[in-house]
Amino acid sequence: LPFRAHACCRSCIACSLRWFPLGLAIALLELLASAAPCAVLLGQDAVDKYARAAGLFHYVQQTGNNPGGHGSIDDAYLRLVTVEGETSVCALRATCYSNIAQCILRQAKPDCRAARRACDEALLLDPANAKALYRRALACEGLGEQGALEAALGDLARADALGAGRAAVESARRRISAELQQRPRAARRMYGGFLRRAQLGGACERERAAAAERQAAAARAASGADIRQQLEDASRLREACLVQGREDDARDAERAVAACRARLEEREGRELDVFRPSEPQRREARSFGIDLDDLEARRRLDRVMWDVHRATELEEWDEREPSRPAGRRAAIARFWDAVYLAVASTALLWVLLVLRWRQRGAP
Repeated sequence: LPFRAHACCRSCIACSLRWFPLGLAIALLELLASAAPCAVLLGQDAVDKYARAAGLFHYVQQTGNNPGGHGSIDDAYLRLVTVEGETSVCALRATCYSNIAQCILRQAKPDCRAARRACDEALLLDPANAKALYRRALACEGLGEQGALEAALGDLARADALGAGRAAVESARRRISAELQQRPRAARRMYGGFLRRAQLGGACERERAAAAERQAAAARAASGADIRQQLEDASRLREACLVQGREDDARDAERAVAACRARLEEREGRELDVFRPSEPQRREARSFGIDLDDLEARRRLDRVMWDVHRATELEEWDEREPSRPAGRRAAIARFWDAVYLAVASTALLWVLLVLRWRQRGAP
């Protein structure tokens, strides 16, 4: 015969059966597979029978001589052999592995991981084995892990699509879905008190870190470091644009530099330092609904004071230069003048067209 067994397991029954012709081996496999269900209640004995049946067709072939083996066979000179009738053999082996999982799951204390591995082997041989999918789902349910339960639902969906016992599949699906839905509620009941007291997952540390960051931001704003950083960035951008010959971008950067400098001068000349207010100033601000203890409220007030300063400065500039257009108001006035002119021109054009039409239509 062209097939050989490993020397290490030459004496075992399964390897001895591999010496039979293919037809007789398949018959023996079917016999073992049919006899094992009668021994399901015997526990491990049924598992052993199915294991022998599943391993019956694990053939190897010698590919060379072992230089110093003294007649023994080394794994380096063996390779797996594909036998004829492989499809039917794979189906029978898949059935055996699936039944191994069934035997394990019926034990008093089932080894669910072993049952899942048996189903994995069955599905490698026959991916459309609905029973193996269903039994793997039961094994995953027995493991009780979150990922295993989610995988079990996927196996049940595939088993249902393949036409497995719908009642059993639906019952398992409902049971596992209920377990998955129950877990978040149980976790909330168990850890809810810790979460409310912010003592789980480093919440206290995160809150302290956030408070420290807010204080640091307030300190930077009080010292003008934020605007100085913007001024430095705009200056570097202007220099880079000048070097690259981008004059339009350089002019925009120059305007940004001027705005930052004006903002710094305005902030330094204030009587009220919104980022370092005194206690009387805090109380007075509260009477107007402004909480100067809040960093965002300070920033909004800082922006309002800057806008008021710019508007006041623009009005003073208009008063000093009466011969020039009055800033933004003059621009708005010019815009509306243009609108009125366009409307008047359009109306006059329509009047002329109507008069011309009447002249042509007169008898």
